[in-house]
Amino acid sequence: MKGFTLVEILVVIGVSVVVMGSFIAYNSASRAQIALSVEQAKIAQLILRAKSLAVSSYTQVSGPLSFRCGYGFSVNTSTQSYSLNRYDVSDNTDCDDIYIGPAGFENISAVHKLEIYYLDSNLKFPVPAIGDELEDVLFIAPEPKTFLQVGGSLFRRTAKINLETKAAPARRATVSVNPMGQVGF
Repeated sequence: MKGFTLVEILVVIGVSVVVMGSFIAYNSASRAQIALSVEQAKIAQLILRAKSLAVSSYTQVSGPLSFRCGYGFSVNTSTQSYSLNRYDVSDNTDCDDIYIGPAGFENISAVHKLEIYYLDSNLKFPVPAIGDELEDVLFIAPEPKTFLQVGGSLFRRTAKINLETKAAPARRATVSVNPMGQVGF
């Protein structure tokens, strides 16, 4: 009976190590890609939920009261988080006037962050370039009116939220919101 030589055993071990190493690298890249897709879907779902809440919670209010004016979504690139917000107005402010001002949503008396989500540890919001990176979206019922804030001011074109994986090679995903409140991938 003949056994294996030392060289044959070392070749088998070497090939096994190479195969296992490539499998582990592929597995972590797949995990990051799945996390990217899941986060993209969560962001789109949260924006649509804000729009739905704005429409479903609308009530005609007469007289000076403090009440909910709309719901929205905001991105915080410094904390790598995003949130679902409720926007309240003071007793003298009309909801239609909430967006007046050069710095965006100036007439809001109270912004309540209802839910805050942090990105998966494998993902990041890339550093926003001046352009069309969405900071806030606000939906005001009953239509709902949609207001996008980019670079601290109102934006009248489609804005986007970019996501990317931290590991190289970086994979990217985008969620876009247009001025009509439609969300796309």
